This record gives sequence, structure tokens and C-alpha cells, in this order.
Amino acid sequence: VKMLKINGERIMEVARETSGPKLGYTLHALLEEVLDDPDKNTSEYLEGRAIALMSMPETALQQLGEQGKKKREQEEEYVIQSIEKKHHVA
Repeated sequence: VKMLKINGERIMEVARETSGPKLGYTLHALLEEVLDDPDKNTSEYLEGRAIALMSMPETALQQLGEQGKKKREQEEEYVIQSIEKKHHVA
């Protein structure tokens, strides 16, 4: 999430929301989008998308956030496997 060109503080500013679970779900949903398409990692795109996401019902946003977490875990596992393969470690 730290690689995103937006952070929780900025999301709260642009979406006029307070801190809470929706903020975390939004960050993870944004991360999934950026992992799928790194060109979306711009402050302009992420601010607009964050506003749209924060307006969603919390349960729908939670599902998107969970998908983002799973995507991140899969990406991390892939990187680890690649490193292990490169260095012949199993």
C-alpha cells in the first residue's frame, strides 16, 4: 500500500471521510487496481477512484479490499518463488 501515490490522509481529505475500516478497504482495493495496471498509480486517478470507492456500501468495499489483500499476497508469493528459483533454494 505504501507504493501507492495516495495515502489514507489524502483519501480522507478528498473524500471528506474520517478514519475507519472503509479507509483500509479503499487502500487495498486501490492497490489491487495498481497491481493489475501500474499506469493507474497516479494521484489524479487514485483520488477520483478513492472518492468513488468511499461512497460504496461498506460490505461491497470490504469485498474489494479483501480481493486486494489476496492479490498482494499472491504477488509476494510469486516474488519469493522467483527468488528461490533463481538462487536454487527450495
